[in-house]
Amino acid sequence: MSSSLELKLREDKRYDYDRFVERVKEGVGITLGSSCLEELFDAVRRFVDGTLRPAIESLIVKDLDVESPPPTARRDRFNLGQWVGFFEVEGPLCGFDIVTLEVEPKVGWGKFRYMVWESLEIPAVVGFESLAPTLANLVPYSDYVVDIVYSDLAYRYTEMALRGPLPRIVEEMVVLSEGQLGRVDVVRTLKLRAVGSQLIASRALLPASQEA
Repeated sequence: MSSSLELKLREDKRYDYDRFVERVKEGVGITLGSSCLEELFDAVRRFVDGTLRPAIESLIVKDLDVESPPPTARRDRFNLGQWVGFFEVEGPLCGFDIVTLEVEPKVGWGKFRYMVWESLEIPAVVGFESLAPTLANLVPYSDYVVDIVYSDLAYRYTEMALRGPLPRIVEEMVVLSEGQLGRVDVVRTLKLRAVGSQLIASRALLPASQEA
């Protein structure tokens, strides 16, 4: 029967041996000898330098301008950077067949899952037609992208001007339609999808009603 050990570390923290030992003792709930802790520290450091860092470097596409650098490791320390998740360190180590490294996000797993959910669900809600210009701005591949960027800026600046101290000639309204007509109201749109509707709720600026 195989035995396993889970090491819980945190995102974007520099771990020297002392900080590593302190964190491991807090997380494992069992007593580990000094020789075992030294073995684990060296194994994790080598894993970061020899496996994790090269794997992440191979995934990073320079044209996408990924902000998070790969993990780093030196002889006496390592830093997992902003790459969270669960990683299996090659074993056996300290008598354990499987050693799993859990890199916990700064915000905690609950908020991290919510951010991932938002990233995956909102594009599905607004649809490809609305998402395509956004992706084009991130990865420019055609001259018309410049027009899209300036069109978006013109829309935003016009909206700011109309919301300024001068008397308003427009007012913001929630519009239900098959396509996006302004800023997506995510909450209302999700409620519509929950009842099977394909409509999108948008917050759009429309001419203000004039009363006599």
